[in-house]
Amino acid sequence: MVYSPRFDAFQVTERTLGGKNMYFVPRQAFNMETFHDISREDFNLKVLDCQESILNFFDQAYEYIAQHPQLENVVLAKEGQPVIKLPEEDQLIFAKGAESPSFNYFAGSRARVIELLIIILSENNKRLLNPDDSRTEDELLADVLNTQYSGQFTLTQV
Repeated sequence: MVYSPRFDAFQVTERTLGGKNMYFVPRQAFNMETFHDISREDFNLKVLDCQESILNFFDQAYEYIAQHPQLENVVLAKEGQPVIKLPEEDQLIFAKGAESPSFNYFAGSRARVIELLIIILSENNKRLLNPDDSRTEDELLADVLNTQYSGQFTLTQV
């Protein structure tokens, strides 16, 4: 018999399942190698069933992040190698694209990621409701970064 106050308590005060770090990937980019690489880095992997739209991917990730307040670090990777790079400051880190930041990979604290996802999804709702707004998803994402998130992110090579 072993006595441990954590396990013998009448009330659970510390969550042991679920983890504090989450890596989101779409089902089409998932493979067992990705799972093993991510789990070795102390991250849990969440596979999302999203269609080709990156905003659908963001919507599903937002729903999960909002329902799991214990998360501390979040990575969203739409494609590519399973890499974990987190910003050192209270910023977001984006993959460096050809000319601009790429939304195929970004990471940061839960608070910063959920803040960005709320802005993106809100702007998309406005875009969909406005018949005069003819921006594409990529243009919408670029506008959000350039106008509302300028200077609040860093770029990295993934």
